[in-house]
Amino acid sequence: MRAIIIAAIVIGAMATMGWLNFSNSDGAASATFDKNKAAQDTAVAKEKAKEVAEEGAEVIRNAVDDVKRAIDKDESVPANAPNKG
Repeated sequence: MRAIIIAAIVIGAMATMGWLNFSNSDGAASATFDKNKAAQDTAVAKEKAKEVAEEGAEVIRNAVDDVKRAIDKDESVPANAPNKG
């Protein structure tokens, strides 16, 4: 039962994104998967994910630098200190 629900969610998501189209002509039902649209959408998602990861890495690097400077100065760094980098 769980597999059917997961399959329905996946098929619904693909149809919503325009990757999967259903048609009924001349009494014959068909489903068409648009590989080009799927490839284009996944490329955009991959690029966005890369940007988010790079931004996250920069925030982490700045936090590490702040902690290192605080250790060198023998100061404490509050957990919610704003990033100055």
